[in-house]
Amino acid sequence: MANDLIPYKRPGEDVTGYATAAITGKRCVQISAAKPAGEKAEGLSTQGTGGGTYRVAHPSSAGANGGALKQIFGVAKYDTAINKFVGVVRGGIVPITTSGAITAGQAVEVKADGTITAVTTGIPIGVACDDAGSGADCEVALNIG
Repeated sequence: MANDLIPYKRPGEDVTGYATAAITGKRCVQISAAKPAGEKAEGLSTQGTGGGTYRVAHPSSAGANGGALKQIFGVAKYDTAINKFVGVVRGGIVPITTSGAITAGQAVEVKADGTITAVTTGIPIGVACDDAGSGADCEVALNIG
């Protein structure tokens, strides 16, 4: 077939990120930089043309989304040092560290350090599935695209 659409990733599929700053696990990340032009030639691409490894950091870092209170790319699976690979979850119900008390059923938004709080002025990234205190992990049904 001519001009076939072959997706790079499917909805909810975990992806590999490359940390452009230190990352704390169970916190939100955003795209922080474009992939280098020579990445495929360096053998880092795993999906043929396109795909590869996405540059990520917590929202306070420079990036196309402009920092806190914006849409996220996903949630870091574990702590990662700068210039290291990190797993990024892009769907499902996941634990995310809070920066304030959250009540089950509340929509949540991301803060500058990648933690979450109840929506006030930002973009909802999901809904809390249970109550969680400040600094605790909250079960969140992600709603990211």
